[in-house]
Amino acid sequence: MTLNNNSNNSSTALSYGVYNGTYIFYSDIPITFLNSSKEDIFIVSGLNGLNGVGPDGITNYLFYSGIIQVKILGNFNKMSIYTNKGYCGGLYILNYGSMYDTYLPHSYEFTNIIRNTLFDPPVISYTNLILLNPTDTLFTSSYLQSITTYNIISKDANNNLLFNNISYNSTNQYIMKKGTYIFYNISGLFVTFMTNNKPVKSIGDNTGFFFTSAYSPNGDLYKFNKSQITSVNFVTVYFSPITVTVTDNFGYLSICTQSGYNGGQNLLGWVK
Repeated sequence: MTLNNNSNNSSTALSYGVYNGTYIFYSDIPITFLNSSKEDIFIVSGLNGLNGVGPDGITNYLFYSGIIQVKILGNFNKMSIYTNKGYCGGLYILNYGSMYDTYLPHSYEFTNIIRNTLFDPPVISYTNLILLNPTDTLFTSSYLQSITTYNIISKDANNNLLFNNISYNSTNQYIMKKGTYIFYNISGLFVTFMTNNKPVKSIGDNTGFFFTSAYSPNGDLYKFNKSQITSVNFVTVYFSPITVTVTDNFGYLSICTQSGYNGGQNLLGWVK
């Protein structure tokens, strides 16, 4: 692997400064950017994606060849490029800083080209913050409480995910702080909270017809859940909630379905 014709193939090489914007890369061999836990500010899009693992042998990444787009939205500090043969000079090869704003070209328009049917365009900024309902009540798999103690996941006519029946809007972001949140997913779609490498835990009812295992848009394997709806004495009762526990600042958190983000990319944000 070389960058800008630098042929140094050692484990360390020259580093390159980048700033906010969209950069275009080209590689003859499959490469990946080690952006785990930084996907919200370092967004990678490419063709010919292949699933693989990073240098830790555990974390899943998509490796791309050909044209690769990288959209940078914030300070990622340092970023490595990795191949299936090792770093090949890509260890900490990219460094973030405003002083690099006039260097490598990065004014291109970003177009998500990874599996177009699975990905939404990334939301750059949110202007409307909506606090989700926390709870201090212990829930069982068939617990019914007032609407103020849990959250409803539904969908609109275009299959965009809704929280608490609020109309989908790309400027909406739902925020959570430390605590426990109960979600009843009545959208009819299997959903998952993309919690890998985040201080957030998501637990659903992983039995029967209301759970399945599938890959999220970034290639990680998750358990996807949906809730059961029934009527008892003409009262709607929800079963099989998803319990989400937030323990610290998670930055941004995405929620997705089996077919893609469906409006859920970076949809959840942290508030202290």
